[in-house]
Amino acid sequence: LVAEIIYDEHHIEAFFPERNDSFRKVIKELGYKWAPTELLWYLMINKLNGPAIERAAETGNKLLAAGLPIRVYDPEVRRKAIEGDYEPECKRWVMARVKGEYEGWLAIYWKGYDDDLYRAAKRIAGARWSSPSMVVPAENYEEVLDFAAMYGLKISEKATEIIAAARELKEKALVTGVKVRDLQQENPTPGG
Repeated sequence: LVAEIIYDEHHIEAFFPERNDSFRKVIKELGYKWAPTELLWYLMINKLNGPAIERAAETGNKLLAAGLPIRVYDPEVRRKAIEGDYEPECKRWVMARVKGEYEGWLAIYWKGYDDDLYRAAKRIAGARWSSPSMVVPAENYEEVLDFAAMYGLKISEKATEIIAAARELKEKALVTGVKVRDLQQENPTPGG
């Protein structure tokens, strides 16, 4: 029996002709959902988990590693799956809150339960938990960037825009908020 993997740019489908615990374990760990009407597992592709070719190759590679033969019609996906030549899915992100109470804040997001990551993120100035992520005021972007580098988080496009705006605001405040006074004129030196 062979596990079949089919994909397009929007989703991946994985199918095994009979119930198999190894197959189910791998597929569930990769975040696939069961479609009972089609009798297959599927994964929707988005900006955070894509591109589809990488996820299809990762799926094939993990199934092969679990001892299951695969069928993939795309030769490039098949090659990537066999060689393990794919970019693993990033499950840690700095994103932007675009609505709600924390609109305009940076959101530190990770998949699954990770108490160590939670405690570390909570130490960032102004950080607070707002499910499903830790939110941080945009003006603390430098700490967020340090955190991202330390813990391997990617930064979304929208978060990059918020960081750029916060950086620009900070630079303007530093330049326009400081008035330099001529100390020579205010306090002339004795005898001068």
